[in-house]
Parts: sequence; C-alpha cells; structure tokens
Amino acid sequence: MSIRYDILIPAYNAQKTLPSILTQIKALTEPPANVLVVDDGSTDGTPQVAEENAFVTLLRLERNRGKGSALRRGIDYFLKNSGSSFLLLMDADGQHPVASIPQFLENARRNSADIWIGFRSEKVGRMPALRIFSNTVSSLITSWVTGQRIYDSQCGFRLLKRAVLEQIALTENGFQIETELIVKAARQGFTMQFVPIPTIYNGEKSYIKHVNDTIRFLSIIARELLQK
Repeated sequence: MSIRYDILIPAYNAQKTLPSILTQIKALTEPPANVLVVDDGSTDGTPQVAEENAFVTLLRLERNRGKGSALRRGIDYFLKNSGSSFLLLMDADGQHPVASIPQFLENARRNSADIWIGFRSEKVGRMPALRIFSNTVSSLITSWVTGQRIYDSQCGFRLLKRAVLEQIALTENGFQIETELIVKAARQGFTMQFVPIPTIYNGEKSYIKHVNDTIRFLSIIARELLQK
C-alpha cells in the first residue's frame, strides 16, 4: 500500500546541510508528493538552495521567529493546499537521516497509530551531556503528564496523520512546539509510536536556549496540568 505524504522542513541558516537532504529526498524509492521548506528568516543562502530544487515549495518568514512559527506556517499551508494524508516533519541540520524515512512509512502501513516519532537510540557522533540530560528529563515528565510512554519528547523527526493536525491547534513559536504537540495529541486520544533512528550529532550549532526553553517547557506542562 502506497502512502501519500508530504515533507515539511523548517530551516534556519541551513545552506550547508539542506542541499544533501533535498538530494536524498529526491532519490527516495517512495518519494513525497510535496516538499515544503519554511525559511525562518535565514541570513545565508538557505532560500536560494530551496529555490534551486523545482520539486520544493519555499515559504519564507521575513525574520527569525523560531522553529514553532516555521512549523505552524508550514502546517497551515499543508492543510490548505495539499491532499496528502500524512505529513513528515524533519529538521534541516542533517541530524534526521533521510534513509530512515522508509521506516516511518513502513510503520504507518503496519500499525494503526496516529503519530510516529523518531527515537534516537543508536549513537553516531557525540551528543552533549546537557542535551542528553534535558531530553531524558523532559521525556520522563511528558510521559507522566500524557499517560503514554514517551521515549524521545524532543525529537522533531515525526510522521503525523492529517487528522492530528486538523484537530490540534498549536500555538508555540519555539522548540517547545514539539512537547506541545505530544501533550495536546495525547489529550485528544491520539496514539503515538516510536521509530528507532540513529543519533547523528557532529557538533552542529544548536539554536536551543536551554534555560529559556526549559522554562517554556515547564510552563506547557503546568498549563496542561491545570487544564485537566
């Protein structure tokens, strides 16, 4: 059974990594129907890289607004303009291997979950200890709040059924949107499964601001608890 899906890539200053990602996507045996790249106010050649690929739809934010804003812009475009039943989210920094996309599609064919999330279990390169600690703690807290075992709450490599995006109103502008999506999906009864992917980290610059993002993460959790 073939799956009609689109790919959404939020991109900020990804001129060095985006070309390889797009080349690999184009070569997939089961390619997406559409590829959306949302340029989040990049100051390098990221938008030009996207425009050089005829199969890419480029959306642009005039200034850097954060990953959440870029994702929400892309999701809104997807819901209004695409007929695909699934949307795959992946980052532009090369940490989400295109080679793992067939695993997501195969999982979608084999089970009845609503969301499939990448679970970084195989280590290639070295992820900073602070990021490992942050992901471990946030995953445990998110598991407790949602009542579902969340193995990797911060991984943005995800395949979602269209119905999930149609029924969830996302509001976060930063990286916290990934936690927001999980929590709100669980509240509405959507089920999640996890797809093992390699942990690829080669010292890329992170745009996560640990203190501020931790505060925002905790605010999402607190808000969710108050709504129960």
